[in-house]
Amino acid sequence: MNLQDQVIYRCIHAACARPLPRRVNFCPYCGTGQHDGVTNPAHVARPAQAEYREAVIAPAIPAAPVPPPVLAKAEPVVPPAAPPRTHVAAAPPRREPVRMRYWVIAIATLWAIWLYARPSPHKIDARIESAMQASADCRFNDAQSELIALRMTKATPEQLSRLQAAINAAVPGCEKKKQRVKAWNDTSAAVENALAAGEFGKAQSRLAAFTRRYSDDEETRKLRDKIAEQRAAAAPAPVERVAPTASETAQSARNLIEEAERALAAGNYKGASDKLETCITMVDAGNRECAAFKVQADRLQRDLQRCLANGHEWYQDRCH
Repeated sequence: MNLQDQVIYRCIHAACARPLPRRVNFCPYCGTGQHDGVTNPAHVARPAQAEYREAVIAPAIPAAPVPPPVLAKAEPVVPPAAPPRTHVAAAPPRREPVRMRYWVIAIATLWAIWLYARPSPHKIDARIESAMQASADCRFNDAQSELIALRMTKATPEQLSRLQAAINAAVPGCEKKKQRVKAWNDTSAAVENALAAGEFGKAQSRLAAFTRRYSDDEETRKLRDKIAEQRAAAAPAPVERVAPTASETAQSARNLIEEAERALAAGNYKGASDKLETCITMVDAGNRECAAFKVQADRLQRDLQRCLANGHEWYQDRCH
């Protein structure tokens, strides 16, 4: 009797039915559980058909008659669990290509913007002229800011030098204007105080000193007329009197001549001319001294106006 005849255990799977040397929980060939209470593990399970094919191909071994084995209740084969499916993100939708007409529109828009914003020579010249006008108006902050901005453009060095020279040339004149404004404020305040006190001569002298230094203009002429009006209003009303004698006429003419001399010394040539005019027309028509002084006062007044109009200074009865 051979060893196979002594084997009484076989696999309970009908497709396998291989002899086993001893009682086992699982068939080592197909992995089927051999009795109740065991579960066929997935990692040892093998396809039953493949094992069956091996059994069919293998040569049949005659077996000695043995008593039929006690077969355990076969449990259903549990197929291995399928691996979990991994989530694959959907591909994003493809963007449509930009059409040619949109490229053309974008290029045309950029070209128009460049044409509008580029610094042309005419624009630079206009900006330089505007900055020069600002410096002439004593707005040096605006002129300097424009000069700094023009240095960042395509302005030529000659254009920048011309603007810088205009700014430098305007500084002295603007400084003189500033001094004149301050002097005029002081003079007008002093004249108003003198008029309030009834000191018309002091008001006239202060105004004459200003005009000698800073020339005559509309404001000084208005203030001079105001002084004359208040002086005339403050003068006493004329009273009837008998005709003056020759000595009284001569004394009145002498008084007017002295007042005219003081006005000439103070630089008030127009005031001196007015007094001498009074002497000629109202006091002594044939007074040659009054006539001579009036000619001198009128000549000095004309020279003063001509000197100031030419931008010079007038003092000590002469143009400098």
